[in-house]
Amino acid sequence: MNIGTACKQIAKSKRISAAEISRNTGIAQSYLSMLFNGRIDDPQVRRIYLICRELRITVDELIEYAETNEG
Repeated sequence: MNIGTACKQIAKSKRISAAEISRNTGIAQSYLSMLFNGRIDDPQVRRIYLICRELRITVDELIEYAETNEG
């Protein structure tokens, strides 16, 4: 699973909307939409860090989730 899809699933499980992530991180909702829908192949590390912070997970946890849920 790619990082964007993993972010989307984790956000959904924690009931955190893209709008809330955008508001609290300053990342545009359009960027989050593209990321969450797998249209960004190589996201910037800083943006992933900000998203993870908002989701209250570490970047390592995000990567592990993405790798564990491949398929």
